[in-house]
Order: sequence, then structure tokens, then C-alpha cells
Amino acid sequence: MGSDEKLDQLASHPATSAPFVLVEDADLLLGGTYTREGFDLVILGENGERLVIADYFSFNPPPLLMLANGNGVSPAMVRSLLHDHQDEVMFAGPANATSLAEEIGTVRFVFGNVTRTGADGIETPLRKGDTLYEGDEINVQGRGYVRATMNDGTRFNLGANARAILDGYAFNEAQQVGSFEATVMRGGFHYTSGKIGTFGSGRNHSTIKTPSAIIGIRGSELDGVVESDGQTIVIHKSGILTITDINGNNPVTLDVPGNTSVIVVNGNPSFTPQATPDQEARVEQSLPPANDPADDTPVEETTTEETTGEEPTDDGEATTDNEPTDDSAEETTAEENDDGDEDDDPADDEDVSDDDDVADETTDEEPTDDDSSADAPDDDPGPGEPTETLSNASDIE
Repeated sequence: MGSDEKLDQLASHPATSAPFVLVEDADLLLGGTYTREGFDLVILGENGERLVIADYFSFNPPPLLMLANGNGVSPAMVRSLLHDHQDEVMFAGPANATSLAEEIGTVRFVFGNVTRTGADGIETPLRKGDTLYEGDEINVQGRGYVRATMNDGTRFNLGANARAILDGYAFNEAQQVGSFEATVMRGGFHYTSGKIGTFGSGRNHSTIKTPSAIIGIRGSELDGVVESDGQTIVIHKSGILTITDINGNNPVTLDVPGNTSVIVVNGNPSFTPQATPDQEARVEQSLPPANDPADDTPVEETTTEETTGEEPTDDGEATTDNEPTDDSAEETTAEENDDGDEDDDPADDEDVSDDDDVADETTDEEPTDDDSSADAPDDDPGPGEPTETLSNASDIE
């Protein structure tokens, strides 16, 4: 670790005059682990980087954490990353223990390496059939993905390299009320309203926050991606979307079904009537493969243990539970060839000599390895950055 580097003052956000701290490292800000040490906010990187925002929690409200491009992390997003759902008590001293999390949904399908960090801060692998809880943070590694369904049928899917927190959820069908809130720090995401989208309250029932936008949702379906610099692309599919900057300002409303898109650049939403081919490609590449309606009960899809590190087939679907693994492929081939039935015509049952010839020829063949195109491990990141301390106290008027 290097010596601490201090900034002795906060700047003011040009659009809102809200205090903010400028952070140079986008990877650390959007991908780091957030912890609290007294009144300081500490962000830890994967390779030992350590950024200290001194006295962050002494302010009410705490400052924005901004990148040079205008994207950043709001106090509400920091609370989500801390798994602190005490609302309005962030600045009043060290946090107390959180209450037991509420069950809000179920994992329908997992492909690749996907983990869940609960309110207790413990990270565990996420598998098909697992229960999701309010406050869960979901991290997708590489080209993995996860499909989840909330208790009302709302679907929330995450794609490659995604990081998201399930901030809040409520559903009471008898009273016709419900809501869904999530924060997406990076990666692709898909949202489709369930029953909460049919209650007709006339206001947003769901909210998705990103480092550059707040997406208000009414009875909608949308695709989106948060890129490595925090820029957000949202492609509207149905319903009504209201998109603002991370401070809730400069709203843009999308209410025309189709490939309407909002591109959020430098902290300000901008409207285009249709996504460009490049924008559509960037979003599509970040999302899970399109799923069939029958995916509601994916009985033949594999779990994390069976698919970790493997790649879906060309049609976008992952290997099924009934498909043999690489370790058993040679045994299966040998058994089929010994029977003499592989690639044989039914008439061959009457010709034993032909069967023997076929068996001799095929037994020595190597099975095709469909997994040869699986992703290589990500390159090792660079060495850790030295510790930085950003001090926010004393100079603010």
C-alpha cells in the first residue's frame, strides 16, 4: 500500500450544486467492494486497491462519487452496495445490524459463474432454484448470466459481467400494490413487469438505478446495458419509462412501443426515436440469450455446477441436464460403437459383418468437444493501485 493522498475539499455538481467527490478509477468505483470504517467510506479493489473517502458519513446527505465523464454513484447506491437498508440513517454514526432479509423471488436459470452476496456480506455461488432475498447483490463473471423471477412474476435477467443489487420489493395481490427496485452497476439487464405492472396505480411501480440514470417503470419491458464507464443504454420495449439523471433531474418519458431508446451520456439523458444498429448490438451482446416462453419451468437446464466455464450452444441455449459431460463423452461413444448402432441404418441389424466394420472404424474416433470454444479465463488484472484518501470535511461552506 502506498501513502495516503488527500483532497481537502469537495466540489459542487454543476447541475444540482450537490457536493461531490471526483474519483478517477471507474473500475474501482463501479466494481469495488464498499465498506464502512467509522465515518469513512472505503472502496476495495480486486487487487488490493484501497480508496478512502474520509468523513463521507459525516455529511447529510453524503456527497456524490463522480467520474470525470459525469457518471457516478449516488448516496442511495452507496447504501445498496453496503447492504445497508436503514434509510436516512447513513450519516448518524456506525451502522447497526440489519434485520432478516425478505424472500422476494427465485432463480430460474444460471449459466456460468454467478455469485450472491447477502445482507450478511457472505458471498456464495448462485444456483437454479435458489431463493432471492431483498438486498442480495448478484455478480456475473465473464459471459455468464442469470434469469430470475420475482414473486409476482416480474422477470429480472442479468447478462455478461453484470453487477446488480435487489434493493427493494413489495407485492400484495389482495391490496393490488407492489414495487420493485434494483441498482445495476455494470453489465446487461432485462426487465419485464409481472402482476405489479397491472395494478394501475398511475405511477412508477419499479425503479432501476445505474451510474448515469434512474429508470422509472410502469407496466413495461426493457433491455439495457451499463458499460464500463457507467454510460447506460436503455431500449424501450413496452409500457412507459421515465428516465432521469442520477439526481432525478432532466426527465425523458418513453411511451411509444418499439425500439425507442434513451442514451445516457455525461450524466444527461438524451432521446432518440430508434436505437442505432451499434446500440442494439451492444445491448444484445450484453444480455442472456433470448429464452422460450417454456422457460418458465426449465426442467432440463443445467445448474451452475454443470455449466461453470462452459459456453452456450449456437442457438443460445445452455447444455441440458441430460447431456453427458466431457468426462463421459468418450465412454458414451465407446458404448454406442460397441453396440454397432451409431449412424447405422435399421437394416444393418441383419448384417453383422457390416456392424463389426463400423464398430472398428468408429471406436477409435475422438468425440467432438463442443466446449472447445469456451471463454478463456480473463486476463489477470494489473497490479493494485496505492491507497487514496479523499477528505471531505471542514472546507464546505
